[in-house]
Amino acid sequence: MELSEILERCHGNRNLAAKELGISTTTLWRRMKKYGVEAKYDE
Repeated sequence: MELSEILERCHGNRNLAAKELGISTTTLWRRMKKYGVEAKYDE
């Protein structure tokens, strides 16, 4: 499953997405940056 799909399912909640992936929020952020995934829910 792609990062963007998981973030979409978690409504942009990075803590929830990271938990679902079994990684830290920092690792999630790094992967988002690496793969060019944008958080659509940023305020």
